[in-house]
Amino acid sequence: MIFYAFYVPAGANSIEALSKEKNTLEFIFETDKAYKAIATDEDGVQLLMTSCMKDWLSPRIL
Repeated sequence: MIFYAFYVPAGANSIEALSKEKNTLEFIFETDKAYKAIATDEDGVQLLMTSCMKDWLSPRIL
């Protein structure tokens, strides 16, 4: 299992996720008490990230 650590710059218009695999976030949205985002890795696998803090998101494979 590969662990990805994504950093989302606060207030960024074009949000880029920085990881060893150079994944990119497609969008970010806020839920009741968490921030979520969709990313696609180099193999086309979509990941759902969730975090209590907007700046850091941890992935879940969709």
